[in-house]
Amino acid sequence: MKTYMKYVLEVIAIVIGITLSFMVDEWRENREKHEASILLIRGIQEEMEYNKAQLQDAIEWYRRGREAGLIILSLYNEENPDISTDSLHVLVKLLEFNFTYDPIMGVLNSGISSGQINYIENVELRAQLGSFENLLFDANESTTEFGEIRNRDYYPLIGNYVSGKSVWRTEFPELPDTRFTTDIAGLLSDRQLESVLTYLTILKGQSLQESLGLQEDIERILKLISDELAN
Repeated sequence: MKTYMKYVLEVIAIVIGITLSFMVDEWRENREKHEASILLIRGIQEEMEYNKAQLQDAIEWYRRGREAGLIILSLYNEENPDISTDSLHVLVKLLEFNFTYDPIMGVLNSGISSGQINYIENVELRAQLGSFENLLFDANESTTEFGEIRNRDYYPLIGNYVSGKSVWRTEFPELPDTRFTTDIAGLLSDRQLESVLTYLTILKGQSLQESLGLQEDIERILKLISDELAN
């Protein structure tokens, strides 16, 4: 009987030892995953802070471009528009400049491809980060369409009345002078150009709204990150 009890106790001790070993291994693995998730989250936080600042620049350019488009369009309704050549050049430059928002996503993409993003315990944060690329695509739709219409339809028309050299020489002083003068009257008499300008101005407004929406998404992500790091 004593031999049997001794055997039972030895089995129990072995079972307890194995169980404790598994528990320690699981604890160690969970700890490593948690530490990895913290490093990942901090890296993403730095990226998102940078992206937020860059997005603010894009929002300002979209706002200024839209305002420039509205001013140019308003000139079509005036019998004797009072605008200087230099002022028109500035408006044209603001409208046709297409700010490309290209956020950095190295840490986030690495976390997704490696699967470490699944270590993040906050379900909402994990979902927001996983869908960020789709959010970015949606926010850049109007900007992409703007570039296509500008290159295909706008440049061939505006070039009949305003030289690209005249518009961009202040930014690129190495460009030589142009012998072509700006034809304000001709520009404001071109119905087709007015239509294209209308589309571009609308797209500038849509880019602005889409970017403001993305800004809210980034701020939401940063808030979730802050809450996660505080826990």
